[in-house]
Order: sequence, then structure tokens, then C-alpha cells
Amino acid sequence: MKIIIFFMFCLCLSGTVYAASDKPVVLLTFETGMVENVGTKDVPVIAHGAVRRITHVARNGTGAAALDGFGNFLEIALDTSPTAMPELSWGAWICLKEAGARTAILTHDNGGFDRTLGTDTRGTGETVRWSVFDGEGVVADGPSRVPLRAWTHVAATYSQHTGTMHFYVNGVDTLGPIQTQFDASVDGATFVGGNVNFGQYMRGHVDDVFIYDRVLSPAEVSEIVNAGFTTRVPLPLPLVLMIGAVGTLVVLRYAPEAMATA
Repeated sequence: MKIIIFFMFCLCLSGTVYAASDKPVVLLTFETGMVENVGTKDVPVIAHGAVRRITHVARNGTGAAALDGFGNFLEIALDTSPTAMPELSWGAWICLKEAGARTAILTHDNGGFDRTLGTDTRGTGETVRWSVFDGEGVVADGPSRVPLRAWTHVAATYSQHTGTMHFYVNGVDTLGPIQTQFDASVDGATFVGGNVNFGQYMRGHVDDVFIYDRVLSPAEVSEIVNAGFTTRVPLPLPLVLMIGAVGTLVVLRYAPEAMATA
């Protein structure tokens, strides 16, 4: 019986399962390092300033990134402009210690019209809310103030082909499809935790930063919120088949004896 359980365990390890149907092009889980990208694209990640990896307040797993709001941010050498990436989905778990009037969480802003996910008060009075930029102005989520020292999942999807955007807070599509007017000529790197051009930096923690080069469905975004990302290394298919075959032989060999002595 122990042998049978062992082979079944090996089969469980043999597949890498992601919340969405494929792996993101960029995935920063901060499990083993500050700048290790475990996504499919081999793009450098650079830590600017005193960005720290912490292990005591991670939302998922054992690691998260801590930013102090004073010019610290992560730079991902990936152009997420509408020209380079017409379809885009990105997001992260965020735990803010301070909610500034304008805070950049994910942005590729180079001073022009940009895709930005963060917090803002424009159009909402004095209330700081989760927000996205739609190419013409800021779109904010709901009447509730951004919570402090509590983890919130924020994400956005963009389609340059349809000219629409969706904005998710904790897996909920908060505003439905939003019409966008992005300038496709804008380019530049992607930043986590800060907008360098306007000095808008976040103070708090970030975990499970992801970027897809396609539009995720509402169900996929919900799965990411609920299940996170699995980064187990898959076994090669031949080895999986061999384990399965050996496991079958073991079951055929020992199952009758186990049933006879039960």
C-alpha cells in the first residue's frame, strides 16, 4: 500500500498547475529572491533603492517585497505598451501601509498616455480608491477607501483590439468593460511600486506580481485570487508515462493480495 501511495504522489507532482490555462510571461513570487522572474519570458528585473524581501507577512508562500515609498521600486525590462503588447493582463497582491493620493503599483508610464494600476483621488473627492488609467482619465473603484495593512488583489486586463479594459478588485470585475483611448506610440519599461516620472511611490508590500500577454477571463482572474500560482517543476513526459506504467503494474501486483487479506 505504501508503494502505491508513493507512485500516486509522484504523479501528482508531475504536472505544473496554474490558475490560468498557461504561465504568465512575468511572475514575481519573491519565494527565493527579490528579482527572480519565474515567468516564461527571460527579462531582467532590477531593484532600485532599498527594496527588501520579507518573509513574515507574505500573502502567498513565504516571500513578499517591501517598499518604503521613498523612491524604491522594481523595474521589469518588458515593454507593456499597447504597441508591444496589444493584449495585456497584470496584477498583484497589495498591502499598503499608506494610501497616497496618487500611488503607482504597476505602470509603464514614460510621461505620456500610459497603462497604470494604483490608487488615486481624482474624480472621487478626497477618498483614496484603487484606480486604473483608461488613456483619457482615471477610473476609480467604488466608494470605499483603500484599506491599510490588509491584503487586496488588484488586476486589470486590456485589449487594444477591442478598445476595452476590465478592472478587478479581489477577483471582482468592478466596473464592467471600460472604453479606452490609449496612445499606441508610448513605449518603455514596466515598473512595480513606483512611477518614476511623477514620483508616485507605494509604501507597503507586494506579492505575486504577474503579467500575461493576453486578456484573462473573469474566471481566470478569480482563480488567481483564490488559488494563486503553482511553481512546481514538471517532470518530463516520458518519466511521467514510465511512473504511470510502473504504478499500474504495482497496483495489479499487490491490489489482489491486499483485498484478499482485508
